[in-house]
Amino acid sequence: LNNLATLVSNQPDINHKLINGKPLKSINQYFNKKKAKLMSFIGDKGTSHSIGRLSKKRHQKIEALPA
Repeated sequence: LNNLATLVSNQPDINHKLINGKPLKSINQYFNKKKAKLMSFIGDKGTSHSIGRLSKKRHQKIEALPA
């Protein structure tokens, strides 16, 4: 499950396209691993500045992915 999307058309002049999902999968996997580690320190307090920074970095990396 490494493809994010598959674009197809019944028009003969439009090419089919596969969109690779590996970079997004990797970013999310790293984010979830680091967030779980930080949450183990925080407990039930909710969130922290560290998690906020981590979330912001994740968002920036996702926005920078090629379309």
